[in-house]
Amino acid sequence: MLRKVIRIDDEICDGCGLCISACKKGIMCLVNGKAVLLLDDCYDCSVDCLPACPAGAISIKNIDVMDYEEILVKQYFDQKREFALRLARAQQLLSRK
Repeated sequence: MLRKVIRIDDEICDGCGLCISACKKGIMCLVNGKAVLLLDDCYDCSVDCLPACPAGAISIKNIDVMDYEEILVKQYFDQKREFALRLARAQQLLSRK
């Protein structure tokens, strides 16, 4: 089974934030002036962020989920999600000072 997975190229992203406003799942934010996904397992969504990005930094990658061990993938995404949330919280706290 193929899944459409969102990818953001941080070298192309200019940090305009239009993708964040367009994301219906509400799982994007700016970190250090670049758009990031708070959940790396963003897949099979409406992909409203893709046309909203004027820089063309967002792409879709088709991944065959049968190629991955589900438990290992879940652990990986849980670790990445926790790191992204901590980073976003830290940036919010720093911006308040």
